[in-house]
Amino acid sequence: MSKTNAGRYVLLGAALVGLSLLTLLFFPSRAVPAYAQGTCGDTVTVIAGDTLTRIAARCGTTIQAILAANPQITNPNLIYVGQVIEMPGGQAATPTQTTPTPTPTSTPSGTTTTYVVQPGDTLTRIAQRFGTTVQALLAANPQITNPNLIYVGQVIEIPGGQEATPTQTLVPTPTATPATPTPTPTPSGTTTTYVVQPGDTLTRIAQRFGTTVQALLAANPQITNPNLIYVGQVIEIPGGQAATPTPTPSTTPTPQRISFAPGATEATVSGNLPANGDVHYVIRAEAGQLLEVNVTAAHPVHLTIYGKNGVVIFDQPDGSPFFRGTLPDSEDYQLVIEADTQATAYSMTAMIPERISFAPGTTSATEQGQLGAQQQHAYVLHAQAGQQMNVTVTASSGAVSLTIYGVDGTVLKNQMSEGTTFDGTLPLTEDYVITITAGNAAASYTLVVEIT
Repeated sequence: MSKTNAGRYVLLGAALVGLSLLTLLFFPSRAVPAYAQGTCGDTVTVIAGDTLTRIAARCGTTIQAILAANPQITNPNLIYVGQVIEMPGGQAATPTQTTPTPTPTSTPSGTTTTYVVQPGDTLTRIAQRFGTTVQALLAANPQITNPNLIYVGQVIEIPGGQEATPTQTLVPTPTATPATPTPTPTPSGTTTTYVVQPGDTLTRIAQRFGTTVQALLAANPQITNPNLIYVGQVIEIPGGQAATPTPTPSTTPTPQRISFAPGATEATVSGNLPANGDVHYVIRAEAGQLLEVNVTAAHPVHLTIYGKNGVVIFDQPDGSPFFRGTLPDSEDYQLVIEADTQATAYSMTAMIPERISFAPGTTSATEQGQLGAQQQHAYVLHAQAGQQMNVTVTASSGAVSLTIYGVDGTVLKNQMSEGTTFDGTLPLTEDYVITITAGNAAASYTLVVEIT
């Protein structure tokens, strides 16, 4: 090799080294949030990807116990990274990692049994079917972050290793409301039959006849989903005594309609309920829209959501009166709040976020808006696990804060954290909610969202 060529190679190598250093200096790689496994103790510091369900399962406790120990948490589905949570009892548990193996039928596997979710299943019904509890199912299935959200075909682990014989799942077809309601039960042998009326739930029927939901399910094995009964359905009331039901009005109470102010995505209503009283609201929504409803009260209340054809969309299980889900039809939905044995004041917020969509061939979208003091506007978009999401909010007047969370409850950014930007890798394939909240003064803002 000639000296001239050797000199050229030396110069070329030096140039490449210099170019590499410039690249590292001016184009640093994006930081990707880590969704690590948290620890347990007297207190738990929330990390990215945490939910109360995950923390409860990880630390061997329940959501209800955590909420009782942390009265500052008013929305169990909204916690933020860095938040310090008191753990009841101060005892740490070591979670077990379970990897489900898909199978079309329940099959014993070591100390657990796998089960494939069927149409109409809920965790409550599955727990009853296999003689376990919802808490035990959540502990054995840490991938379930929302106990009210499971899907047909999902494979879950049944703890205990004992296989039960599941009952056949039937999806009832709603029938039209009878022209003449039949609220009076009719004795039949050792049981009493009852015809389901508009607005009925198993919880209400059980309270009306002095029994329990579990007893109703045992007497009606055809009901495979305790949250799904329909108007005109005939059910058996155990005990053989025709209890005198709470008088049913000849006409359904006229519900109060919830309306959003122009440009708003949420509305709040409040009032007072007498002991064992209820109040009805109605809200219009379109198929595929996300609805979020949160009720707060001084004493326990029960939330039920159903369509105008009488099919129950949501019948609150044990825990907080909170619902978040995608609606199946374009129609009016009724929201019913029932008081327990104590009179109580209540407040209910209903939110339907504005959906963001990208123009064909683009990866970003821009939204602008104005907010009154302490008002908020919510957006929602769908993204895939592993995609990179970049969100930037700038205020031309006033001050705003930014919150981002998945519909499963995973909080990516809380409004109490600094800054109005987010850049990170998404952990799940789902809808993500982005809320912008004004401070103590009105604000104008511009939101830019990019998905790559």
